[in-house]
Amino acid sequence: MREVHVAKDEFIMQEGDTSEAVFLLQTGSAEVSKQDPESGHWHVIATMQAGDSIGEVALLDSEPRSASVRAKEDCVLYELKIENLESFASMPSKPSDTVKINLANVITNRLRHTNEVTVQTLEARIAEEKARFAMGTIVCWLLGGLCVYVFALQVVSYLSKVVATTTFVSVPILIFFAVLTFFSIKRSGYAFSEFGITTEGWKKSVSEAILFSIPVMVAIVFGKWLFIKLGSNTADVPLFYLGYTKQGIGTLIITTVAYSAFSPIQEFIARGGIQSAFQNLLISKYSSLIAIVIANLMFSMTHLHISTAIALVVFIPGLFWGWLYHRHKTLLGVCISHIIIGLFAIRVVGFPDLSS
Repeated sequence: MREVHVAKDEFIMQEGDTSEAVFLLQTGSAEVSKQDPESGHWHVIATMQAGDSIGEVALLDSEPRSASVRAKEDCVLYELKIENLESFASMPSKPSDTVKINLANVITNRLRHTNEVTVQTLEARIAEEKARFAMGTIVCWLLGGLCVYVFALQVVSYLSKVVATTTFVSVPILIFFAVLTFFSIKRSGYAFSEFGITTEGWKKSVSEAILFSIPVMVAIVFGKWLFIKLGSNTADVPLFYLGYTKQGIGTLIITTVAYSAFSPIQEFIARGGIQSAFQNLLISKYSSLIAIVIANLMFSMTHLHISTAIALVVFIPGLFWGWLYHRHKTLLGVCISHIIIGLFAIRVVGFPDLSS
């Protein structure tokens, strides 16, 4: 046998080479890979460690190398040429036969492991395809509902010119989306816990939601302060609006309860339905970020019937709620944060001009 030194990233053997020797890896590690002839991409099949044999199939047939092996780090190998084994052919018991039998056992074990890995890979791919099909179905349903919303928005825009409030239209639209999301999730075959309807980890979720909402509320106050300082006709606008000063207690209680009731419905649609579906549908490196942005764009768009300014303003805390949902995969903390921040912004700080 001959000691061979191979530097990192160099090929120990390449696919298609003549099979002339088998190598025993003494130190270092190497990757076994095959190249896609169409795309040119390399696909790693296995990783070899010290003590493994490489290219032992050459002892069983004389076919060209079926894969390439590249050193992941500096390697020391022992090279055993087939012709050296054949030179002992005159001996009663051929060393080559013994080596072939032993390596055949090695190959058998590897094939057994390969079969197990193949089964696991196929099961994972089936589960992935099932998830993508289910999530794709949800997205299609939601996009269909979004088209209905765009048409309804025109109705709301018309009614806003002839009636004092369009709540009797916007509330049914919200309920329509919630029902659509519910049945889409139910038909997906996945548990509702996959879409944030779960109490698992609720303590940490709620505590972080309350804690992390504080800097968001501070930012809202700062934004109101800039609004006053930079505005041309805002000198008399108070920093804190305190909505109860212009509304009766009864109206204040009703609107507060209504907001607290509809905020979880909004989060169920935006985070539980849309964000969860896109997070499971997309497979890119930034799939979670893309899912948060898309869900939040749709969440902001549903506020267009109030005003464009409101739709733009809610996009910022919406990103925060999307991130919060991504951390804990439960809607509990997100809903609590939505209620706290929303009521603080509307009832305490207030941006009265944004809804006009």
